[in-house]
Amino acid sequence: MRKYARRASGYELPFLLAGALLVALIACFVQPLSAQESRGTIRGEVTDPTHAAVPNAKVTLHNAFTGVEVIKQVDTSGFYVFDPVIPGTYRVVVESPGFEKFVQENVVVQTASDITVNAILTIGAVTQTVEVTTTVGQVEFNTSTMSDTVQQSFLKDLPILARNPFTLALLDAGVINEYWDEAHRLPFYMWSDGGLDIGGPTGGKNEQIIDGFRTDMAARGSYNASMDSVQEVVVQQQTPDAEHGWSGGGAVNISMKSGTNDIHGDAYGMWRQPNFNALANRVTRSKQIVKQNIYGFAVGNPILKNKLFNFFSYERWYATQPQTVYETVPTMAERAGDFSDALQSSGQPRPIYDPLTTVFDPTTGTYTRQQFPGNVIPGNRIDPVGALAMNYLWAPNRSPDNPSGLNNFSVTYPWWTKYHNVSERVDFNASDKLRMFARYSWFRTRLDNNNASGDNSIAWPSDNGGIMDATSSGIDALYMMNPRTTIDIKGRQLYRRRLQLGDLQAEDGHALLGQLTQHQLRRVGKHVAEQQLVSVRAFPEHRRLLPRFQLG
Repeated sequence: MRKYARRASGYELPFLLAGALLVALIACFVQPLSAQESRGTIRGEVTDPTHAAVPNAKVTLHNAFTGVEVIKQVDTSGFYVFDPVIPGTYRVVVESPGFEKFVQENVVVQTASDITVNAILTIGAVTQTVEVTTTVGQVEFNTSTMSDTVQQSFLKDLPILARNPFTLALLDAGVINEYWDEAHRLPFYMWSDGGLDIGGPTGGKNEQIIDGFRTDMAARGSYNASMDSVQEVVVQQQTPDAEHGWSGGGAVNISMKSGTNDIHGDAYGMWRQPNFNALANRVTRSKQIVKQNIYGFAVGNPILKNKLFNFFSYERWYATQPQTVYETVPTMAERAGDFSDALQSSGQPRPIYDPLTTVFDPTTGTYTRQQFPGNVIPGNRIDPVGALAMNYLWAPNRSPDNPSGLNNFSVTYPWWTKYHNVSERVDFNASDKLRMFARYSWFRTRLDNNNASGDNSIAWPSDNGGIMDATSSGIDALYMMNPRTTIDIKGRQLYRRRLQLGDLQAEDGHALLGQLTQHQLRRVGKHVAEQQLVSVRAFPEHRRLLPRFQLG
């Protein structure tokens, strides 16, 4: 075998280098995008009265709300297909020389649906029309996926406690609830989108799809749409299609609303104010602190009739709920090292041992140590960091639950939620062959509580507060090259930020210091921040001296 070789010319070399660089960049930075689809399909067969195929007939698909029309030609076998089709109501018109015009009204395309509209043409003049006004049945012959659609009328009329469109999947008999409480169904909780078993144990493994773009990130979700911006919700079980290859068997597919040729929208508001509520306590005349304000609006409008459409939605929550916390804090004597009155839950004295007197007996393999005289820790044995930390703890204010002093402090305070959700979608019908849409959506959430310690103590915990933000954006361009070839190019951007402060338990001095902010550490004192809390670390049975500490 002869080998041929030649050197690249001076003109070719820059192009070769540029091509190699482009391939390298694509390999490094471009990731495959899952081919999920929230749009539907309309297909069918065109025949004459003898059921023979009518080739080359013209089929027009007309959107009843936007006026956008797409025209295709039947193939030689009499078949046609429109794919993909934005959910909505359509009219299918079939025309062919020598036959009457066939018109099928009220063709409703739902999210991820596959509708069959067969046309039987009658011999006659083209000026005559056979019009069918009955709604096309939603039986799908072209997929084995089991699906259930929650239409817009349900979204508008049903009372949804959490205002989370993903929870509408629970209307399907094959879906089982995995939410552990009502609060975690709220749309800004990242578990709220996927806490469902769809046709089996699929919780945390379902695909969450909005406008054909996946929004799930591992077992959690990300962006969640407001109820008034959603067109419909489809629950899909046993999804064998290749486009759902990342799913554990279930998918929740949401279609957002888009603008039309008419201006349409709504505004809403739900307010619960303390001034309009009954007193929380008639004896003390204390007022309610419960506040629940939810309001927003959604509007769709044309920018260029039959060409360019816009839909915008906004929702805001501001809620305040009462929260009661119980803590176990040291008494004033215990802060000074005096445990002479300290008892166990059984009522027996609680001995405090000196760690420096620990002795190991190799014959028995046991350790022994001596109790502090009088059960009092000498002042020179108390670590200075521990002494400073005690100054930030609050004093007991209630009778304990048992002799050990359990839950000797309690306070009720407001816990607030601030949540904003904004979404913008633009649809552009550039030509009969080119259509595209783009959407940018985000929500921002802040959960926290005020310092209720009474003296603005830095040790007061943030009760499950946190930050939950998400952004979802996508763009889709659909180009119909010819009746047999359609090119669909899409891209997405997904962002999630979740900082939730759980109930952390400080087990020693380093854990305490590690959970304080830098500003709080400076308040404790840099000159003692690096020392160990020997007095606390030596007595693990007395960790109740340090209640829950969290990053504020």
